[in-house]
Amino acid sequence: TFDPFFDISLDLPSNPETSPSGSEAATRQRHNMDGQQDNSLYSCLTRFTRAERLSVGEKLLCNRCGTYQDCTKQLSFAQLPPVLVFHLKRFEHATPGTMTKIGSFVWFP
Repeated sequence: TFDPFFDISLDLPSNPETSPSGSEAATRQRHNMDGQQDNSLYSCLTRFTRAERLSVGEKLLCNRCGTYQDCTKQLSFAQLPPVLVFHLKRFEHATPGTMTKIGSFVWFP
């Protein structure tokens, strides 16, 4: 089946140096290794879809040899729906019971 819309919750990098304060934020905007802005919608999507190595407690059991194997998982999209909704996670939960707002500006097309 094909859903007519899809919700994606994107993490923002916690970066206290970038805050939405006019042109000052634009001059302090950091760039990642690919030359893309760290707080761009593109970089948030790249972080969301990058491969991640599963930890020791998440290893998968091989049906052939019966041992737990190191593996990675990665999300990809074969076809996008007509409506794509991005939810930006603007709060950090560093310690239980406390929230800190991430005030970084997010660049989008």
